[in-house]
Amino acid sequence: MFFYFTFFLFLSYPHSPTPDRVIVEKPSNSSIEKSIVTDIKQGKQPAKIYSMEIFANKGQLFEIIGILQNLSDESKDMIVNLKITATTNTEFDLNRIRNAVEEPLDEIDIKTSININ
Repeated sequence: MFFYFTFFLFLSYPHSPTPDRVIVEKPSNSSIEKSIVTDIKQGKQPAKIYSMEIFANKGQLFEIIGILQNLSDESKDMIVNLKITATTNTEFDLNRIRNAVEEPLDEIDIKTSININ
């Protein structure tokens, strides 16, 4: 059985600056593309909101959790939204998924919306 997870992280970001006020940085040897407000880059205003979207496979997921702890330590508040897509070459055992995934999420009161196709 093969699972593929897509992991998205969105930290609270109330508004988007206009494109002419943003610098996009993408070093050629990096997987990170960063958009930063020009005034923040130039030191004219403080950076108060850090928002990111992460795409990762299931092997990278638990490494990301540790990295997010570093960001959490620097943050007053942190909101995380996950979008997970899992696929299989055969068929999901829906009873096992209910017992191993859905019930534990419900027990710790995690708001979750599930689609099964």
